[in-house]
Amino acid sequence: MAKANENNRGNNRNGSNWIRKDLRLAIYLRDNMTCVFCKTHADNTTLTLDHVVSRSEGGSNGTPNLVTACRSCNSSRQDMPIADFAARFDGAAQRVANAISTTRIEMVDYRNTAKGMYADPIEKAKIDAMRARASCSWKSEHAWRK
Repeated sequence: MAKANENNRGNNRNGSNWIRKDLRLAIYLRDNMTCVFCKTHADNTTLTLDHVVSRSEGGSNGTPNLVTACRSCNSSRQDMPIADFAARFDGAAQRVANAISTTRIEMVDYRNTAKGMYADPIEKAKIDAMRARASCSWKSEHAWRK
């Protein structure tokens, strides 16, 4: 019963609401606001989260199973195994490996940074403006790097 409820929780959410906004931002920060496959930066694309192992194949929504991908790469990959898709891009397999091997303590640091950005009224206004402009897709400005 608990397993069914766990699976249904993810299915009842749509859009970007299946993950907390600070955790989404923490993952983007971990991956340098860049698609792990094609290396396109958020300044030039719409970022999304991609599951390393899909939810339908038993993957979780945990940070070790999520990587940053541009919308184009995420859409192109579909149900292809991540290793096969990463092989299309120079160095992508290593970038995926680096992302999913991030320690829990490192993720706490990224998440605290993200929470701090949301707590700072100026940074929060920048985030909100970016989300509105990109329709929750996290296009970035150079201010992210400060």
